[in-house]
Amino acid sequence: MDLENIVSQAQENNKLEIDIPTKIVFQLNGVESFLKSELVGMDPDNYLIVKSPRGDLQIKNKISTGNLVLVNYLFRGCVYTFQSHILGAAERPFNLFFLSFPKVVSRKELRRDKRVDCYLSATVSVAGEGISGAIVDLSQSGCKFVSIYKVPSSQLPSMEVGQRLELKLESAPEQGSFGVVMRNKRLDKKALTMGLEFQELQRAQWSYIGEFVHSVEEVERASR
Repeated sequence: MDLENIVSQAQENNKLEIDIPTKIVFQLNGVESFLKSELVGMDPDNYLIVKSPRGDLQIKNKISTGNLVLVNYLFRGCVYTFQSHILGAAERPFNLFFLSFPKVVSRKELRRDKRVDCYLSATVSVAGEGISGAIVDLSQSGCKFVSIYKVPSSQLPSMEVGQRLELKLESAPEQGSFGVVMRNKRLDKKALTMGLEFQELQRAQWSYIGEFVHSVEEVERASR
């Protein structure tokens, strides 16, 4: 059994969690600098498809079958890293190269604050239109909001990453609207999930979140 398989079996979180497409930063064996590109497709457990970066002849020559590649990307507040090998490349109809599907994927948490699991009924306002749902995890810096929508996804308000939104908690109407910025969004057949970062909170709002997180942590510690 090779080392990758041994490490893969020993780790609990080694799955490739990624959106398609997604921006990546990678390094080719034999090229000192890091390169930027985009992962545009995959056949799970078989291969990944990456856009060939624009560059000089040295870079083009290094995109060769068997060469080692180190890939980094950001997904839901974590940096993921994996090692792979080039399976081949194509120039037509588009400049692409193919990577072996990684057996081992490392994940590093970037979140600044401790997050706690919770369930708080909430509403996100987008251009004056409310989306009902719930906060399912919370920290002093942000939260995850989930909504089970009952209309076609095409009828949902238009939302872009980086957009400013308003968040209201049913459990704390006296706190008013919390200013948030959407940092990521996932839309599937059943639910809308958004990663929200708090912006310019009032002192009372900041204190409310801190007290809630602390109370949940105390319950978790008491139950261990």
